[in-house]
Amino acid sequence: MKKLLSAVMVVIFITLGFQSVSAQINKNKMKRGERNLKELNLTDSQKLKFKEIRFANKEASIDIEAKIKKNRLEMKKMRLLENIDEETLMNLIDKGSLLKSELVKSKTRMWLDIRNILDDEQKNIWANHFNHKRERGERFFNGDRGLRRHGKDFRRGCEQEGFKKFDND
Repeated sequence: MKKLLSAVMVVIFITLGFQSVSAQINKNKMKRGERNLKELNLTDSQKLKFKEIRFANKEASIDIEAKIKKNRLEMKKMRLLENIDEETLMNLIDKGSLLKSELVKSKTRMWLDIRNILDDEQKNIWANHFNHKRERGERFFNGDRGLRRHGKDFRRGCEQEGFKKFDND
């Protein structure tokens, strides 16, 4: 009976400890975006405009992404046909490229619109936030962790991965 009781107590403590840790992790994740907004010290009217701009951008992004998915589906259908119309396929590819550029322009427009509602001090904080995000991305893709996956360094030669280089000598 004592063993059963002590086992139940251990399970309860482990469960409570795990819930506490996961709650703290989720709390920190949620605060990242809020932290950046608090640093800006937005007025109430700025907060309202900020939300309006973000919602308008989200609506536009959803519409564009839906068009991109439909375009991909049409291209997939066309590739399954025996007689592929090359011109139509190329037009679909061009349309997909235009839609992707429209999505990037929409995000850039949102960034500029938000930047336009900020004063000079807030613009500096906003710019620093995005510069840090860009630096983290560059470091990930080009530096510290770039090209390293699952303990393998793909920058090394093929020979170290079990392949031999072909020589034409």
